[in-house]
Amino acid sequence: MKTVLTIAGSDPTSGAGIQSDILTIYQNGAYPFSVVTSITSQNAMGVVNRFDLDANIVRSQLETLLETHLPDAIKIGMLGSALNCHLVHEVLMSKFPDEKLRPPIILDPVMVSTSGKSLMDDEGVDVLIEKLMPIVTLLTPNLMECERLFAHKKSLDIHRPPCNILVTGGHLKGDCVDRLTLTTGETFLWTSPRIKTTYDHGTGCTLSSAIAANMAVGQTLNESIRLAKLYLTEGLRYPVLFESGYGGIRK
Repeated sequence: MKTVLTIAGSDPTSGAGIQSDILTIYQNGAYPFSVVTSITSQNAMGVVNRFDLDANIVRSQLETLLETHLPDAIKIGMLGSALNCHLVHEVLMSKFPDEKLRPPIILDPVMVSTSGKSLMDDEGVDVLIEKLMPIVTLLTPNLMECERLFAHKKSLDIHRPPCNILVTGGHLKGDCVDRLTLTTGETFLWTSPRIKTTYDHGTGCTLSSAIAANMAVGQTLNESIRLAKLYLTEGLRYPVLFESGYGGIRK
C-alpha cells in the first residue's frame, strides 16, 4: 500500500489538522504516517490556544520515522514556529537531497484558523517562503493565505512562482474556482458548485491531504487535484453534524 507522511498540528475535534489528514489519506487509498508539530486547544467553536512543540521533539519524530519508513508523498500542514519550518526543511533535504528522487510534497501554508486564531508568525512565514516553497511540489493557499504570502514577500511573482501554486477559491462569491499556476507560468482552473453549509471546518487540510494521497498512488498533479476536489465537494455535501459551532467535513 502506498504511504503519505503528514507533518502537521493536532486538532482534538478531528475536523482539521493531523487527525483530519490521517482520515483523508486513508479514505483516498494510501496509508498515513504522521509527525505532530503543534498541539491546539479547540472545540466546535474554534481554536482557544496553540502550543508549538519544541523543535527537538519534532526533529526526533521525523528523523526516527524516516529511518525505516520512506513515504510515497508528503503533506505539510501547520508548522507553527519558524524553528519547525527550518528543521522540516533541513531533515527533508538531508533525507531526499536529489530532487528527482524526492517524493511529491504538498504544502498547505496554515496561518490562521477558521475561527481567526493566528497559527504562524511573520518569522515563520519568512522561512516558509525562503526554505520550503522552493522544494515543494505544490503549495495550496486559500485567498487570504495567498495575499499574506505575496504581500509579505514583494519579490514573489504569482505568474512565475517558485513552486506550483493552487489558490483555492472557497472564499470567493459564487462557484468555487481553484487556480493552479505552474512554475512555467501555465495555468489551469477547476470550478465546482458552492455547497451552502456552515460545516466547512478543515477544507484546506482535506484538499491538500487528498491531493497528496492521489499523488502517492500514482496520479498526475492535475488529476490528483481533480479527484481531491470531487472528494472535498462530497464531504461538504454530507458533513458530520455537531450540536453547535463548526461542523466537520465527512471523510
